[in-house]
Amino acid sequence: RALDEAGKAYQDITDGIKEAETAFDRLLEQKLTVENKISAISTDISGQQKKIGEKESRLKVLEEMQHAYEGFHKGVREVLKSGKTGKLRGVCGVVAELVQVPEEYAVAVEVALGGAVQFIITETDGDAQQAIEFLKTGKAGRATFLPLNTIKSGSSDKSLEKIINTKDCLGTAADLVTIDDRFDNILRFLLGRIAVFKNLDQARKSARESGYRYKFVTLDGEIIHPGGSFTGGSSVRGSTGLLGRTTEIETLKKEILQQQEGLNKLRTDDIGLQGELAGIVDCININRAQTQENRLRLTAAGKDLEQRRTDQERISRLILSVNMDVDQENEELNRIRDKRKSFKIKLAELEKQNEDLQQKIGRLQDEIRFQQETREQINSLITASRVRVAALVQEAAGYEQLLARANSAVDDFKQQVKGKEEELALVDITDTGIAQEIFGLKEQIVKQLESRGLAEERLNLFRGERQSDAAFLTELENSCKQMQKQQGQFQELIHGLDVRRARMEIEV
Repeated sequence: RALDEAGKAYQDITDGIKEAETAFDRLLEQKLTVENKISAISTDISGQQKKIGEKESRLKVLEEMQHAYEGFHKGVREVLKSGKTGKLRGVCGVVAELVQVPEEYAVAVEVALGGAVQFIITETDGDAQQAIEFLKTGKAGRATFLPLNTIKSGSSDKSLEKIINTKDCLGTAADLVTIDDRFDNILRFLLGRIAVFKNLDQARKSARESGYRYKFVTLDGEIIHPGGSFTGGSSVRGSTGLLGRTTEIETLKKEILQQQEGLNKLRTDDIGLQGELAGIVDCININRAQTQENRLRLTAAGKDLEQRRTDQERISRLILSVNMDVDQENEELNRIRDKRKSFKIKLAELEKQNEDLQQKIGRLQDEIRFQQETREQINSLITASRVRVAALVQEAAGYEQLLARANSAVDDFKQQVKGKEEELALVDITDTGIAQEIFGLKEQIVKQLESRGLAEERLNLFRGERQSDAAFLTELENSCKQMQKQQGQFQELIHGLDVRRARMEIEV
């Protein structure tokens, strides 16, 4: 089980590393995708910034031109400046600044207005007169004025309406532009009777059908004048481009605002992508750290798995050995069971033998007690014999000393006799006293010899008795030793019987 768990842990870590590698590849792809998006957004931001910068530069130039009334005639410029400062009253503005024209119609409306694009609108004809006097007095040039109280839009023309309602006509120039409602009469006065067409062919066809009674313009700036004259060619946007300036300024402001919003959105997207990229990079770093950690864990798990396998093999061998031991133990158990059966059979015999042994032990113990009593008696005899032998030895020693003194006296007498005999040999002594003295000495010698013989006989008798006592003592000692030996054998026999009985009890 431990090996399976280690193997599963190793496989789980391996699968985790594979998943981490797959996730890492996916994160790299996401990182590349986000980086590409960031790069694209950076490019778009740069492009937007460039476009906004260009348009802001263009707007700044146009606003400076508008503020300075650049492109207007001197008289118009002076009146507008004076009206702005309050020097002249009732100056509403110039047509070019008050009309808002869609970009696609700018050329057509500009050629339709012609010089009227620099006409100044005033509140009253008196304001117009005052402005004229201002120009005249200051010799500041000339200007055309459109007083609101005198300009009328004119009556409708059925024939023109019929032309305007055709599919080729886009409408009157007044219909294509916007202006403050206050100045609607001025707008209708200037552009209400000019029809706009897409191209010159359509304009020619309608002009021919109308008998060349009206002024027609095209989107490209061609003009068909009443009476049938034509104006056209290249670069017909007007000599000043005054009409489109205000429109362009407003358009630029709107475009700059829109592009600024787009730029802000791009920057927001870029910030979001940068955050997403940072998150992906963090995930990549976490993935790398986890992968590194998993690889370290995998190495440790591999070592653990290898160790578990080694342990498993060792355990398998151990189990095999244990199984073999178990088999052997089972066999041994069977043998023991068989022995137990045989022991049960023998038990009765052993119990019988035990009874016999107990009886035998009892007899042996009685024998041992008898032997001990006999040994004690023998020891008493040995002790008495030893005492007697010691006394005999002491008495023999006394006789030996007596014998030694007798021998010494005999030797002395022999020496005296020898001396006397030598004296007899040297001196012719016939004296009876001397002979008697010699005879007396010889009798003493004989008596001494007899005494010595008696002493020797007595000594020999004592020696015989001592040898007899010593032999008896030796016999007693041998008997004692034999009894001790038998007693030891009896003790060993009893011990063996006790051991045998204890062993039989254990086996049973």
